[in-house]
Amino acid sequence: AYSNKSTIIESQVNHFSRLQEQWWDEAGAMKPLHSMNKLRVPFVQDGLVNSGLVHRDVILKQTPKPFANIKILDAGCGGGILAEALMKSGASVTGIDPAKDLIEIAKTHNVPRNINYWPVTIEEFSKENKNKFDAVITSQVVEHICELEVFLESCIRCLKPGGSLFVTTINQTLLAWLHNIVLAERVFRQIPLGTHQYRNLVPYQRLRTILENNKCRIGTVRGMVYNYLNNDWYWIKTTAIHYAVHAIKD
Repeated sequence: AYSNKSTIIESQVNHFSRLQEQWWDEAGAMKPLHSMNKLRVPFVQDGLVNSGLVHRDVILKQTPKPFANIKILDAGCGGGILAEALMKSGASVTGIDPAKDLIEIAKTHNVPRNINYWPVTIEEFSKENKNKFDAVITSQVVEHICELEVFLESCIRCLKPGGSLFVTTINQTLLAWLHNIVLAERVFRQIPLGTHQYRNLVPYQRLRTILENNKCRIGTVRGMVYNYLNNDWYWIKTTAIHYAVHAIKD
């Protein structure tokens, strides 16, 4: 059943739309998203190999386009930082975001015009795009929305059976609050003030429960951390700050 609930938090859409001019400035407000590609693209690659969508030989031979013939949806694509990286790996990419201004930025920056961008919410998009994608990725998005269940159900609806869902987000812990709100926004001023609200952060267990209730099995969960001093990301043992999840739709 489709829900009529909206997943949009208008203030968050407006917040990110105001940053549109900085989106592709790798030293600007979005620099953590640029440097995060170093972790999230290989994470997607590993997940696609583990689920059998990409053959291991393709990776071992270092094929330039390992994601060839893979249909990927980037849900909450913003100005296209991750979508372009996935496209360069050979995937057929569709990017959606409710922020029209950011979709325009994404379209303008995508010079080969080979990514399909649409200014639409995932819940609307999913109505016409059931069982269509090999993978759906929603990276650093769920902490900026409401109606998490509707959002994730819509992502899963777009997946083919056996398809992969990838989520990266911030955990709802004291450590995550200190790291991402106190230090990042208030002390180091590396991220614009008001980017994250503690109440919107998603506890890992809640995310996991929703996925499992929607016939997805959890494949891999990894912890991540961002170093503000050198603009770099690292895998860590704890998921208490940031976490990345790969789930497979049954």
